[in-house]
Amino acid sequence: AEEYIQSARAHIANGKTSSAILELKNAVLIDFNNPESRLLLGSLYMEKGDIEAAEKELTRSLELNGEIERILPKLFKALNLQDKSEKIIALAEQVEKLPDSILPELLLYKALSYIKLGDNRKAKDVISHLTDIASDSVYSQIGEAYILAESYKINQALSLIDVSLKRNPDLTEALLLKGQLLFIQGDFETAITAFNDYHALLPTNVKVRLFLANSYVRAQRYSEAEKHLDFLLKLLPEHSFTNQLKGLTFYQKGDYENALTHTNKAIQNGLNIPANRIVAGLSAFKLEQY
Repeated sequence: AEEYIQSARAHIANGKTSSAILELKNAVLIDFNNPESRLLLGSLYMEKGDIEAAEKELTRSLELNGEIERILPKLFKALNLQDKSEKIIALAEQVEKLPDSILPELLLYKALSYIKLGDNRKAKDVISHLTDIASDSVYSQIGEAYILAESYKINQALSLIDVSLKRNPDLTEALLLKGQLLFIQGDFETAITAFNDYHALLPTNVKVRLFLANSYVRAQRYSEAEKHLDFLLKLLPEHSFTNQLKGLTFYQKGDYENALTHTNKAIQNGLNIPANRIVAGLSAFKLEQY
């Protein structure tokens, strides 16, 4: 198994991810309980965007007493990307003492979990603790930015995020919040840049592709929106909001038949709102379906 692991490391160094995954799968077949092969395999799945597979392998590596300092940040990130907030909190409580080297990052994920669960008081307590132990950490800054965002202090939150991203431009949590806040402010072009930076880091993340598509539509860049919408509709053909956006792009092109089809699908799947009724009504009018 060790030979396969070493071979995988060589492939990783040369950027050959698929070959490295194949070698690590061979290592697992030979030694099912090797924590290192599981850790490396989970890390590569994360890079490819296969978050569920990454979670499975990283969890197994942890169960096999792998190095928690290398496992937990990636495992917490995988869980956060899947919105498994309860699992993050439970796992943080199970680990008796989190190593100081990774504590700020893990506390950020714990705080984000409380925010997603709507418990801002506990989130603030965690971020306060994070600030106490690592006030100059990028994770502390992002945590404070999320709390500011929850309080609608958007400009202050954006300032903190920009400081964090200058120190670490690959922080997906910061890029996601930046894009969302810029969207709220109506700065769709800059929101697109933030979401695209996130998309480049995790190209298979469905949520950010929907954010991107929505931003492109709001910026009236319909052809770019359609690339993401077509991808999403292959995965989730009945998704109401994706159909709403797709209906808008067809309407802008003058394809009223498809605009009506997709907008009606959005209405039938739960988005029976005035905006969709207007698009459906105008499309029907253009088609002389009075």
